[in-house]
Amino acid sequence: MEEYVNGIIRGKNQGVFSFFLFLLSIVYGFIQRVRVLLYRKGLFKVEKIGSKVISVGNITLGGTGKTPAVMAIAQMGTEKSFKVTIITRGYKGKAEGINVVSDGSRILLNCEDAGDEPYLMAKKLNGIPVVKGKNRYLSARFAIKRFGSDLFILDDGFQHLKIHRDVNILLIDATDPFGNNRIFPGGTLREPLTAIGRADIIVLTKSDLSQKNAETIKKIREYNPSAPIFTSYYYLIDLVDMKGDIMPVKGIKGRSLFIFSGLANHSSFRSIIEREGARVKGELTYPDHFYYSESDMKEIKKKSESAGADMIVTTEKDIVRIPYQGVEPETSSGQVWALRIEFIVEDREGWESILFQKGPIGGNS
Repeated sequence: MEEYVNGIIRGKNQGVFSFFLFLLSIVYGFIQRVRVLLYRKGLFKVEKIGSKVISVGNITLGGTGKTPAVMAIAQMGTEKSFKVTIITRGYKGKAEGINVVSDGSRILLNCEDAGDEPYLMAKKLNGIPVVKGKNRYLSARFAIKRFGSDLFILDDGFQHLKIHRDVNILLIDATDPFGNNRIFPGGTLREPLTAIGRADIIVLTKSDLSQKNAETIKKIREYNPSAPIFTSYYYLIDLVDMKGDIMPVKGIKGRSLFIFSGLANHSSFRSIIEREGARVKGELTYPDHFYYSESDMKEIKKKSESAGADMIVTTEKDIVRIPYQGVEPETSSGQVWALRIEFIVEDREGWESILFQKGPIGGNS
């Protein structure tokens, strides 16, 4: 059922139920517009944290690369001598209340309690605390007392209007910028396209994988004529397995791969793999944020062998959701490798100067 509904949302399935979801999307879009208006009129209060806040978010259901972008900005803030803390809701994380996923030196929650994205950020970032909580204002106030934070990166914050932000960054996936142009639950948009006007900075992610960037930018300008627009891509660092062994990216060139992922946009993952000269012999896709069981891993291994692949490759976000006992690291056919990436904005100098300038950027937020 979940797969069928996801198919409708992404424009793949049609029928009576899809029409019902379309009607619901009209109601949902109206509610979103009213909510934004109430914040603008001051009827809903916007809280100021007392420290600099950079919000990173999107207007579609996943797939824009928020996690790599958040990590890159957090590291940049540390290089600028800020005491950075990442504040995240921790989607699908089981832990309740305000939780420290990482204090900057130790990981304090496991993946299931933290959520896959907060856990991945905690695992990859040294010296940068990650705090999880549904009430992000209270989470930030907690972080100021606990860590003395003076710069917050608000993960998935574009729709979180309760917190004042100094920089409001909107990420748009260049390979699938607006989905089917319908609002959830009838489509992949989290808000009407007019929400683009709230952005201070707009970043096209995976811009190197799209031939329609100019067309996308033209559409963006209909809703936001003034915000700076940057293009970005993923730099492939290497591959890592579950034991921590490293393989250079060139190691997949010419090899036969079986790939799998639980992402909002699996196709861009495949495109990146194929661009490196690997041959994809087979693949499996799962729902976004999917937690793999031992039986799932056995199925992946079996299908990989049937396809004649000599490597199994997934993403960093997926590998943290795999039970270690579900694979056999000692055999090459069962070994799972994760592709490690880094978020790169092409005009780094201009990007940095706008992110960390004093005072408001465009007043859209």
